[in-house]
Amino acid sequence: MIPSVSEQPRVDLALWHNLKIAGSYHIVGEPVNSADGRPRITSPVAEIDASAGWAKTASGREYRLFEGSTVSFEDLEKRFLRGYCAFYGLKISDVEVADLQEVELALATPANCLKV
Repeated sequence: MIPSVSEQPRVDLALWHNLKIAGSYHIVGEPVNSADGRPRITSPVAEIDASAGWAKTASGREYRLFEGSTVSFEDLEKRFLRGYCAFYGLKISDVEVADLQEVELALATPANCLKV
């Protein structure tokens, strides 16, 4: 069971991917200091600054992002995503790898956009 945000407000993730799941962006990665060693999929990402290695989710939890994943989407699908999709009633086709620039652009606020 994943601890509540109040119990665990920050998590360090390594070997992470950006995913688009049924229309919202999430990060899947391996918690650096996890006792169970299982990957984690975040709640929807609300803010992200990849150059600073930081993301915040809709739940309010903050993630420090370390090295990106060298695991292929196919391996991730076989090892983890099939069970995740089955648990949440999703099809594997509802999940795709999202380019970091796509995520940052989608989450950009009007204040961060260039004015014409």
